[in-house]
Amino acid sequence: KDAMGIANEIIGGISKDPTNGAGFYWNPKHSTPNGWYERNIAKSERYAKVATIGEHEFHAEVKA
Repeated sequence: KDAMGIANEIIGGISKDPTNGAGFYWNPKHSTPNGWYERNIAKSERYAKVATIGEHEFHAEVKA
């Protein structure tokens, strides 16, 4: 499957979103230590890690 086919399946409710609705992702092993993402997303109380796929971590805004 290509990315467009997978996206259409997720939007159409055929497949589950493997990122659990994440709006952000990063690979901490290949990022600057204490860089922007780590300070503002990964360690923020505003966002939660909602999935891990391979070495990538996915974050979504915490619902109040």
